[in-house]
Amino acid sequence: MQSLLDILNKTKDYFHRKNVPNARLDAEYLLAHVLKLKRMELYLNFEKPMTETELSVLRPLVKRRASREPLQHILGKAAFMDFELGVDSRALIPRPETEELIELITRECINPPSRILDLGTGTGAIACALARRYPDAQICATDVDRATLDLARENLQMLDLSEQVNLVTSDWFSDLNGRFDLIVSNPPYLAEKELAELEPEVKDFEPVGALVSGPSGIEAILKIITEAKTFLVEGGSCFLETGANQYQAVRSAISEEVTITPFDDLAGKQRFLKISYLP
Repeated sequence: MQSLLDILNKTKDYFHRKNVPNARLDAEYLLAHVLKLKRMELYLNFEKPMTETELSVLRPLVKRRASREPLQHILGKAAFMDFELGVDSRALIPRPETEELIELITRECINPPSRILDLGTGTGAIACALARRYPDAQICATDVDRATLDLARENLQMLDLSEQVNLVTSDWFSDLNGRFDLIVSNPPYLAEKELAELEPEVKDFEPVGALVSGPSGIEAILKIITEAKTFLVEGGSCFLETGANQYQAVRSAISEEVTITPFDDLAGKQRFLKISYLP
């Protein structure tokens, strides 16, 4: 029988041959998943022989990752902030940059918002994070795709946030009414030509509609900025995650009456926009 370390090394080498990023790390996560261990616990069990039953569970997972299916889809979960979300092909896998967006909102919002709108909620990551940050707020989370909303609903139920977050099927603002203190969105912001340049994990397995906005990449951003004022209370703000360095293109396309403040991500790229409006 082969030891856990033998299988780990063989899996890592196989992933290297298939050009899988983070070959060793991903091999460790898959082994930990199969053995129902924490990843670091593998190091205490390297000499443990792996049974044929365990290997039979591991092999198809390794094959899926070698085909460049995202590790998070295989595991069925992704870490976000201080919790986990269920993930699959119905929505984008939450990214670290979106965690930075949550931290930015927390810093910038001096008064806790009581009504929040999350546009294009996907997995529900933003809605869930803001619900946990602002437990007294009522949140409306939208998506145009009903299957995506089903995934968000599953995550809300898992985190016991269903009472605080209302899910609505809407194409941006099309089926909404009322006003909010805070509007947040991580909209699609890639240009159509950029899709082919993405890693297989993204272009082959994540929903294109959540990635690509149109020919320029800022179409969804402009739509949100143009229409958000109608749905904000006086003094309310809108926060957007955007592609790196899209600020100038957005600024030149939007009326000067709209205040647009860019913020950098941890890598020093202009990644976030705060939008406010004159009364």
